[in-house]
Amino acid sequence: MINKAYLDGESLLKIQNTFKTEGSALLFNFFDEETLLEIKKTLSSLPFKEEKEVLKHNYAKCSPKLILKNIPLKNIFQSKEFLGFLSFVLNKKISSLSFSAYSFTWKDYTLLHDEVQEKPGVDIILDLAAVHHENWNEAWGGVITYLDGSGEFRKLPVRKNVLALVERKTPEEQRFVQYVNHYAEGKKRYFLLGKVK
Repeated sequence: MINKAYLDGESLLKIQNTFKTEGSALLFNFFDEETLLEIKKTLSSLPFKEEKEVLKHNYAKCSPKLILKNIPLKNIFQSKEFLGFLSFVLNKKISSLSFSAYSFTWKDYTLLHDEVQEKPGVDIILDLAAVHHENWNEAWGGVITYLDGSGEFRKLPVRKNVLALVERKTPEEQRFVQYVNHYAEGKKRYFLLGKVK
């Protein structure tokens, strides 16, 4: 399941310290190949529903309820190994976690909006980039970007099999997904998003 390089004591302490001091951690090649293939295969069969509010967002989403009904995904994201890893790194007991799955293609986006402000917490993002083709070019858009309310921002790289842990400490810290432009026509970009409060 989890890449063994992330499970030894020294690595766990480094990840925990990075998250504690930086407020975020990016873990490349997080799952082993077998688990990643299972997630990608399962993701293709999920019932994504288009959601569109012009002034807020446009994308396709699969709800946490449907993901938890999916046995392969439930076995991965509710496993002792995964929840134990997150509990250690975040220094907080996590006994269960729900994820939403997102699919972005040409003309999809999210916007920052005063009516849609998330409470502080930790975002857990598994980036799958492009499931049905090799790579996703960041010039196509679809980049997850965090703003801190003072004009500072950080972008998460669009790469498959990257687990991002991002702490939003204040209500001003928000996230949006950059508009996906015409260069991505016919392609889809996927990620799973879970939240810890």
